Amino acid sequence: LGEYRTCSLGLLGVGLGLGGCQLLRLQPFHTALYLLNRIGAGVADTSVATIVALTSRGREARARNLALIQSTRAGARIVTPVLSGGLFDVSSNHSRGIFAAVPGSLPYLIVSTMLLTFAPLPLALRRISSSDLVTDIGGSGSSGRQQQPQK
Repeated sequence: LGEYRTCSLGLLGVGLGLGGCQLLRLQPFHTALYLLNRIGAGVADTSVATIVALTSRGREARARNLALIQSTRAGARIVTPVLSGGLFDVSSNHSRGIFAAVPGSLPYLIVSTMLLTFAPLPLALRRISSSDLVTDIGGSGSSGRQQQPQK
């Protein structure tokens, strides 16, 4: 499949699994959707690191870019609980419409929608990288790696 398609499939898996878990709480479907979420997260996480490593120019750029990913994830673990807590509270205490049936689901549904919206992004990046237009942060020059377009 290649890194880019694998990343898109992983994002789709997380988006469908996360959103589905919130809307469908009947067993064994809830558990299956949770597993889809976790498998998608592992696939997307691994393929993002692979894409970054393959498209970075040289060892120093690769190390810097992978460190930026790790730092961004650490920052997200600080910020997202605060945002999610507020959204959870809104959807739990002010239950109207869909939230009356599934209280507390707003943060999960927002993230699920974002993931499903951004799932095609790795495929767009593949087109850009096959044109050799991808640059690492602060870098210049060619990637030093011949990329073959994936079919």
